[in-house]
Amino acid sequence: MISDDLLHGRSVLVVDDDPMIADELAELLDGFDMSVLGPCRSVSEAEDMLLRQQPDCAVLDISLAGKMSFPFAEVMCKRKVPFLFLSGHSSIILPPALADQTVLPKPFNRRSLERALHALLDTAPACAPV
Repeated sequence: MISDDLLHGRSVLVVDDDPMIADELAELLDGFDMSVLGPCRSVSEAEDMLLRQQPDCAVLDISLAGKMSFPFAEVMCKRKVPFLFLSGHSSIILPPALADQTVLPKPFNRRSLERALHALLDTAPACAPV
């Protein structure tokens, strides 16, 4: 069984343009006793949030209203905020600087999200230099 101690009280930035998925994700994260920042529906909203708060980690949808979130992910790398991607597309190829980042496929469930977050926060993989 996974310990909730690693997630308890951590702040997580949620960036997803689909309101249903974003709300479901926020509810799941709240159930892990995490502090949810957002959900942000666009990169600009997420950038505004980063000006106000530094999250412990983030969950980013790869495609936001038809735009890739990779430039924002690189900002997260520079700020040393661990993150994972969400994607509904199996054929997404990550840019070289982000190739080692976790991609959690949609649809996801509570258990897969919890495991991905534990792995993320336990190891906090560094991004390649950008």
